[in-house]
Amino acid sequence: MKKISIIIPTWNEEGNIRLLINRMIKAFQKTKIIYELIIVDDHSIDKTRNIVKTLSQKYPLSLSLS
Repeated sequence: MKKISIIIPTWNEEGNIRLLINRMIKAFQKTKIIYELIIVDDHSIDKTRNIVKTLSQKYPLSLSLS
């Protein structure tokens, strides 16, 4: 079984991050690839971190602060 880790750098991506994560998860589930998403946030001043924290309760992703 294939396994993949993807690192996604972010900064003020509140308008994009949910859509990006949802699309990636659908693709991985469709192809049955085991995955993890690592979101690296560079001190966003919007709601990027909150969105990622919420999604991390449902999906295998983690938030790292740089």
